[in-house]
Amino acid sequence: MPVIAVVSVAEEGDLAAVPDIRKVADGLLFDAKPPKDAELPGGNALGFDHRVLAEAKVGNTPWMLAGGLTPDNVIQAIATTQPTYVDVSSGVEKDGERGTKDPAKIRTFLAAVARA
Repeated sequence: MPVIAVVSVAEEGDLAAVPDIRKVADGLLFDAKPPKDAELPGGNALGFDHRVLAEAKVGNTPWMLAGGLTPDNVIQAIATTQPTYVDVSSGVEKDGERGTKDPAKIRTFLAAVARA
């Protein structure tokens, strides 16, 4: 079974361990670092400055971009980072209904990814 390591990102310094993580992981998932008072380690609908990933030493390791992605920002996020995959959860939820996915938002998100 493949091992995918999550790297929580708020700033460039959060990427320092990536070369070592690559030695033991089959893939990487870059997500926004959750606030200290967050109830969950992910799925907080938070993004981060994707430009910091320019310094990530991912080599040929496949990686996913996560963290605050929505149908409105995923094209720019892909253009900025060129990830192998993208991950979405909160960004396709129904407004005001945490955890409930909105089929229309999912379709719009997938169409945006296909255009990117």
